[in-house]
Amino acid sequence: MAATKEQITVSTSPVKLTEENVDQYQRTVVIVNVEGHPIRMWIDGSDPTSSEGLLVDEGAKLVFANRTQARNFRAIRDGADDATLNVQYLDTVAPGI
Repeated sequence: MAATKEQITVSTSPVKLTEENVDQYQRTVVIVNVEGHPIRMWIDGSDPTSSEGLLVDEGAKLVFANRTQARNFRAIRDGADDATLNVQYLDTVAPGI
């Protein structure tokens, strides 16, 4: 199974996943681990704020099973401290198929 990874710092401006990583495989599953501090997020393409969005605690793992969810993911930190997203992009197509 092919895989790519990246780390994204979540600060005071909304961030999204790197499109090239989301789109590189025929079928992509994305796993995101929230580290350091909580974040706020939406998966509809709109930008969260420090007071609006789904609250995701530090240590949470998010799984996006399709490209649309992964492309539309946006996050911002919740509180005064930056968070880190550790992200793994997996190609779910078996070789030779």
